[in-house]
Amino acid sequence: MVDSTNAPANAADEEVKRDPAEKKMKTNVNKNVVVKERDFKSSSTHDDIVTGITTISDDEFITSSRDMSLKNWDKFTQGVSYTIETHKPLSSMQVTGEKGELVVCGQGDGDLIVFGKHKKNQLSIERWAHAEPITQIVSLSKLNDKYFATRCGDGHVNIYSSLSQPDRIS
Repeated sequence: MVDSTNAPANAADEEVKRDPAEKKMKTNVNKNVVVKERDFKSSSTHDDIVTGITTISDDEFITSSRDMSLKNWDKFTQGVSYTIETHKPLSSMQVTGEKGELVVCGQGDGDLIVFGKHKKNQLSIERWAHAEPITQIVSLSKLNDKYFATRCGDGHVNIYSSLSQPDRIS
């Protein structure tokens, strides 16, 4: 449905044509409009709230969820290519490391868990990295992703080195 109040003023911006032979509508969309290409809904989707999403490559992205899983989504298969299960709900997630080789997640009541992106295995877990669930993880790109920062609801921020066993810096 098109909202006539936001319709383009210039007919060249958006054009709708109907081809009688095909009985399909062709639309040229204004380049400032976002169009949903695909709804990834299948039996392999998350069972609870998605708490993080980030790209892995041009063809893949990864999601974390309170359903205690990480899922790798593939553009070509248009679905989940693999799932990593954890023992506690995931509250946040970020890819980090100099080569983007680590997936760091906040889990449970403040734990920090690290997975190897390529081998899809758990590398490390730091219990009680924060006193509350980790709400955000940020890879510090200005420092070549050698470090990442975490924060939780009580306002504390910690900085870690991006190693398979992260060292807390502050």
